[in-house]
Amino acid sequence: MDNVKTDFIKTEIRQDHYHSDWVRFFLLMGSLTMVAAMPFYINRFSISLIGAIFMIVIVVLFSGMTDSRQRWVGVINWIISFFVFCIFEYQAVTTYQDYSFDGFFFLCQFLAILFLITFYFATETLRGFMTKEKHAVL
Repeated sequence: MDNVKTDFIKTEIRQDHYHSDWVRFFLLMGSLTMVAAMPFYINRFSISLIGAIFMIVIVVLFSGMTDSRQRWVGVINWIISFFVFCIFEYQAVTTYQDYSFDGFFFLCQFLAILFLITFYFATETLRGFMTKEKHAVL
């Protein structure tokens, strides 16, 4: 009886535009980049060290909570990616105006692009949550 293998067809209901795996990945990559760069550039950020650490912890927390069944986490991920993109793009533009091209400018611009991509995938995921049409994946 131990050698008998029963195959079941696994059905999973997912939205057409579900991209939370990418949202999770980009949020985590952005957080890791911020942690790696923090010792070098903390004095150039517009926020305090505690504020930066708190922001990173919040981003990682909601990255880890990302799930295809929790719509509210998708909304929070959308909000986080929007605001973090705005913060880093603002920081990149003001750095360019004050210092021209330096390492901090490129760091902020890279993070802004990363969180803009995250914002796109978070928007696609929210659109998937809002559509009523669902299908089974076999």
